[in-house]
Amino acid sequence: MKIALHWQAETFAERWEPAILDRGIECVRVSAYDPDLLVRLRSFDLFLWNWTLHDPRALLHARSLLAAVEEQGLGVFPDRHTSWHYDDKVAQKFLLESVGAPIVPTRVLFDAESAHAWAATASYPMVFKLRRGAGSNNVRLLRSRVEADRIVTQMFGAGMVAVPGYLTDAATKLRRIHGLGDVSARLRRLPQSIAHIAHERRLVAREKDYVLFQEYLPDNGFDTRIVVIGKKAFGMRRMNRPGDFRASGSGFIDYTAEAISPEALKIAFDVSRRLRFQSMAYDFLVDTEGRSRICEISYCFTPGQVYERCEGHWDESLTFHPGHVFLEDVILDLMIGLSQRKGTGVA
Repeated sequence: MKIALHWQAETFAERWEPAILDRGIECVRVSAYDPDLLVRLRSFDLFLWNWTLHDPRALLHARSLLAAVEEQGLGVFPDRHTSWHYDDKVAQKFLLESVGAPIVPTRVLFDAESAHAWAATASYPMVFKLRRGAGSNNVRLLRSRVEADRIVTQMFGAGMVAVPGYLTDAATKLRRIHGLGDVSARLRRLPQSIAHIAHERRLVAREKDYVLFQEYLPDNGFDTRIVVIGKKAFGMRRMNRPGDFRASGSGFIDYTAEAISPEALKIAFDVSRRLRFQSMAYDFLVDTEGRSRICEISYCFTPGQVYERCEGHWDESLTFHPGHVFLEDVILDLMIGLSQRKGTGVA
């Protein structure tokens, strides 16, 4: 077996490369932006590219490239089923509704007149989200029709910048600083970080000409993150920021396996099976009747030890298996197994 890997720092690739070599498999770094990549990939079995919303070039290029590689017959991660809707909450709403998945009630409107009319009859508070963003960026709680009308006017006018600034969510970033050494390292990276954000903002178009509103579900002090990879599920609870309704990116995580909702696990397994996802992270909230509702989904997530701290995984029968693993390894073994079965003609 021969695996082509688009290597990029702070992605799954940092774990994948040594893990591939440890398994005695040939691993070759390639560039997803090589104009001759499709020709080069003809001698490979798998192509892995953990592209993320933090790379503006990838947002423009990844979906079409990976679809073309699939057409050549290679195994790819992420495939079309898994990633065409990544970082697009509008697409996710329609996709999840198409299979009857239990989602937080969501309204998407594409003209100002309809949006203002709906805001006049809506219940408040209500959550507004941009199509793009992660870690609770681009998520606001609207407390009145006046606030909603302002958002509608802006979204159907100048629009909004989707790329957060350096000081966005500063309180959470400060909590993640550990000691003077960390402060010094962050200060050294500051000019590079600011330049990168400015570069992203130049490349990424403003979000406009739509609005996305979600029902506000009160009394949720945390969300439940379920990651399904093949026939394994991993879970954690992410606590809200102090004095905030948002949990994603807070850094306050409870890994207690017994606290994970069996209902949420069952829903996540079912949706992943029906929509043929290789890997999917689900964010669940609980509605006023105590039912689990999907808030958002994402094929990728923070690499490294955040998920390695999960106490174990559940199988499709919801049997729990203790043991700490890197989720990047689980994805890698899934893809190797799928490629080997394909090579032997086993579905």
